[in-house]
Amino acid sequence: MSDQHFETDSIRGEDQTPQQPPHTTPIYATSSFTFQSADEARELFADRRQGHVYSRYSNPNTGEFEQKMARLEKSQAAVATASGMSAVFASLAALLDHGDHLLASRALFGSTHQILSTILPRWGINYSYLDVDKPDEWDQHVQDNTRLLLLETPSNPGLELI
Repeated sequence: MSDQHFETDSIRGEDQTPQQPPHTTPIYATSSFTFQSADEARELFADRRQGHVYSRYSNPNTGEFEQKMARLEKSQAAVATASGMSAVFASLAALLDHGDHLLASRALFGSTHQILSTILPRWGINYSYLDVDKPDEWDQHVQDNTRLLLLETPSNPGLELI
């Protein structure tokens, strides 16, 4: 019999510390995490201490995935996103600034075209489309402010290979 309130017991009643440690990282299907004290929570929320607060910010599973991908790709770090389009957008937003230009393949996913033609111009970022099957032409289209070449292979939905 629990000495907790009914409401607490109905949510936390099944929580038990595992008797046997798992062989692999368990799936953290939770939106939030608990803290040992209010001071610990304050430190975490203020980014003065590393740890997990809310799964939309970080989660042990996401962190492990990023570390494994970085190790496999022999890179310093990795960032996991919720979708391919969020990865495309995050990359463009991180690498481009007002006044920049990018060269893009015409053979891109439709939503990528939408980012290039609708969102980036509002930020003062210009783009030019080129054909992937004419790689010798790309050099002559590089401008002083060209910061990025954007290609997709195989392209979606045309499956063009670069």
